[in-house]
Amino acid sequence: MTEPNPFARRKREHAGRVRSRKLFHPSQGAIAAHLTPVKLLIFVGLNIGGYLGWAAAEPWGLTWAFAISSIGSLIGVYAGWWLARRLGK
Repeated sequence: MTEPNPFARRKREHAGRVRSRKLFHPSQGAIAAHLTPVKLLIFVGLNIGGYLGWAAAEPWGLTWAFAISSIGSLIGVYAGWWLARRLGK
C-alpha cells in the first residue's frame, strides 16, 4: 500500500531525533581556538572603518556619510579578518 504523502516514511524515521549543537570552546582545537579573536577583530574593524567613513563624509551630508560609512565598514571587516588571520599564523 502506498502512502498518500511520499515523505511520511522519512518523517517517521527522523521522528524523535535531536540534532546536537556543537558549542566551540578554545580547548577543542586549533580551529575553534581562533574563532573568538577573529570575531573580535572583525567587530573592531567594522566599528573603526564605519566611524572613519562617517567622519570623512560627514561634511557632504547624511546620505553620503551613510554610504561612505558602509564602505568603510566593509573595509574594516576585511581588515579585521586579514589581521586575525595574520596573527593566527
